[in-house]
Amino acid sequence: MDWVDEKMETFRIWIRNLPIKKALIAYLCIAAVAALLLSFATTQVCERWMDILVERNALDTDSMYASDGGHYVYYHEKGKLSAWEQTGMIFLQEISKWCPFVYTVITMLVFASFFTGSG
Repeated sequence: MDWVDEKMETFRIWIRNLPIKKALIAYLCIAAVAALLLSFATTQVCERWMDILVERNALDTDSMYASDGGHYVYYHEKGKLSAWEQTGMIFLQEISKWCPFVYTVITMLVFASFFTGSG
């Protein structure tokens, strides 16, 4: 782990020695990549949980329709998701939809604090 810490410190010093515009661009690029990776991971986890709910209830994903709020409601001849499962599906869909924006704001704030030197 010391090797990783040493490389991170070397990288941090390298960025701090860059001209201010290049340092800002470097921090913004790092923040964008971090937000992208976090968003991808979160979306994959949410999709997997939704797949688990669908599989557990033996639902046919071809028999879904969009409700008024733009969320998907799943039906099947054998049954329907319970109210809790339906709420969970909506919650997972909302997380998947909004996580890129939230992660972008959070990573930009974190890296802005690094850029200003207070991090």
